[in-house]
Parts: sequence; C-alpha cells; structure tokens
Amino acid sequence: LPLTKGCYDVVNEISTEASTQIKSSFVVLDDADAPIDYYLVNESHPKNIFELDSVSLENKYISGKFMVSYNLDTTRGKNEDYNPNNLRLFNGRFEATLLE
Repeated sequence: LPLTKGCYDVVNEISTEASTQIKSSFVVLDDADAPIDYYLVNESHPKNIFELDSVSLENKYISGKFMVSYNLDTTRGKNEDYNPNNLRLFNGRFEATLLE
C-alpha cells in the first residue's frame, strides 16, 4: 500500500512499472470463515479507485474512500447460486490504524 495521499487504480495484478495501482479481490465466506465464491476486479469498469485522503505516519493513521466493481471468478466455479455474478462497492469509506 503506498502511503502517499492520492488516487490509485484498483486492479487484479499490479503492473511492474505502475506505482499508482492497488491489487484487490473479494471473497465470500461461510459462517465458519471458509471461502465460498471468489471475485476479481472488473478492470473494464472505468471507476475502480482507492483514494487516500489522509496519511499520518506520525499517528500511524490513514483514511479515504473507494469504489470497485467485481465479477465472479469463473475459473473457480460458482458454489452458491444466491451469490451474484457481479458486485459493485461504491461510496466506500475507510479508516485504519497502521501496525508496525
């Protein structure tokens, strides 16, 4: 995770020359925390972003917002019919304390 304020593209695999990308995936778990279905970033969607609004290394704190679209990873199959084929997370906000 880059610790610099700014906007980053959310992708499945980070290109070696790109410093403006964040790798992501999404996993649906059952009640016992076992993975059920896997999702990959829909890289054809124009608005897959992760934005760091606040970075304080002194206080070990970051915050920001995100929006990402995912598609079911069909190479792993679909294990639960009730899980959607596509997911869209938008207007997401996060705050985190950095661990050493």
